[in-house]
Amino acid sequence: MNYGISILFRAIPLLMALFCFGYGAFVLHEGLDSAKFVAGPVVFSLGMICIALFATAATIIRQIIHTYNPIVRYALPVIGYLAAVLTVIYGWSYMHEAATASNFVAGHVICGVGFITATASTRFTLIPANSERTDQLQPADAFNSSQGYILIAVATLMAVMAWIWAFWLLSKSSEHNAYYVAGHVMAGLACICSSLVALVATIVRQIRNNY
Repeated sequence: MNYGISILFRAIPLLMALFCFGYGAFVLHEGLDSAKFVAGPVVFSLGMICIALFATAATIIRQIIHTYNPIVRYALPVIGYLAAVLTVIYGWSYMHEAATASNFVAGHVICGVGFITATASTRFTLIPANSERTDQLQPADAFNSSQGYILIAVATLMAVMAWIWAFWLLSKSSEHNAYYVAGHVMAGLACICSSLVALVATIVRQIRNNY
């Protein structure tokens, strides 16, 4: 991968993030009915997933082009996890901002997006070094057992929380349609988190050569 292509691949998720932020803000402020209070904030929050994907992509690409320095080694995962935390805080705040069905549904969806953002922010390392090895020895700088389990546990926790929240919402569907809508969307987001658990576990175990 040459440097120009690496910039393109890192720029794509950032451009998508800017599109989500801009489009979400546009829908929220220019929409013609109450649906804008759901669509606008949710589209805006999707940009945070793009930020997390940028952090993950940059982590991998910088290793491939040999520019993975100590600063970005820690800055990139911090960016990803910070985006996740801010998304959940925003969703929780929006949920309680007003006692409307729109705020209720959008707030829950945004929190679910935050779970996906956290799951997608895993710091994958030693991708090029591990791919060049032909033996079964663990690379010197690979994750130790505790680090590997923590990375997998974080992703698993996000998925479990999303599923529990989804089932709780669905169990209260008879009280209001907002629970029904939010519960089904949260279940879909939980499915994404669950699939990302498998991705994280697969890559972490391959890096440690115990796949």
